[in-house]
Amino acid sequence: MNSPEQVESATPEVSAVQSIWGVLLAPEKTFRALALRPHWLPALLLLVAAALALSVIVTPRLDMKQVMRDAIEDSGQEISAAQLEQQVEIAEKFKWVGTASQLVLQPAVYMLMAAIFLVVFRLMGSDIDFRHSLSVAVHGMMPFLLATLLSIPVVMSRAELSMEEVQSGGFLHSNLASFAPESAGKVLVALLGSIDLFSIWTIALLAIGYRVVGKVSKAAALGVVIALWAVVVAGKVGLAAL
Repeated sequence: MNSPEQVESATPEVSAVQSIWGVLLAPEKTFRALALRPHWLPALLLLVAAALALSVIVTPRLDMKQVMRDAIEDSGQEISAAQLEQQVEIAEKFKWVGTASQLVLQPAVYMLMAAIFLVVFRLMGSDIDFRHSLSVAVHGMMPFLLATLLSIPVVMSRAELSMEEVQSGGFLHSNLASFAPESAGKVLVALLGSIDLFSIWTIALLAIGYRVVGKVSKAAALGVVIALWAVVVAGKVGLAAL
């Protein structure tokens, strides 16, 4: 039987930069390296920077008058043209708040995600710690980094965007919502939008990562990842229903 020292020496070291593309090309090998030497900051910074860049490009293309008009219609309220203009003026002043909030919200989401996986796998008997869980979480999300980067030129080619497009994030035709009929309701669109090529890729990477790093079975890792993904999808569908 190989000693821990022999296993560690047999696993090639992967730098923080190499792990960012390595997890997409050779996930098993990359996660083995991360299990020995976990790092997460470069991957997290890239995810935050990409989300911030996309938000900076998206925000000026939002037609705030149409956004406010749709919101008022959905609420069932009736307001005058002057009141609408006042609401639009306020919205224009604060629309960049969403972009700035990415600097806080993005890291918070990944920290929370890592904490939830940590708790669940520790309850299942894994000895994974928070640093390892965060390392798996941010590297497992690299397909979404790729999706964000691919979305940027698509958004830049558009003069205007609707709030529905922004909320769904469906800039790429990589999910089933792209093939939904125009008559499809918001709930159905939210559900179909969650069945996405990059989401499936991410689920696979997270399952591999937590299996390798958390030292749990393949069924346990995949089951936990799919269960938590289903909770997120249920939340999106619930919000769409409201």
